[in-house]
Amino acid sequence: KAKLRFFTSISHEFRTPLTLLITKLDAIIAETTSGTTLHKKVKALSQHANQLMELINELLDFRKMEHGFTRL
Repeated sequence: KAKLRFFTSISHEFRTPLTLLITKLDAIIAETTSGTTLHKKVKALSQHANQLMELINELLDFRKMEHGFTRL
């Protein structure tokens, strides 16, 4: 239980700055020309950041399930 609490706390700490990064990356994607090298690189960064956010959300959902707040 201590490990799960630790990972839950860390997940919450990662979530806020990751959300800010994703927002900025999405803004850069919208402002750059599709097909350019910069656009492709930033889009790849955004995809990786979103994957990380999904993993964090899964960990937080697992914690909710363990406490009976959410069903699998």
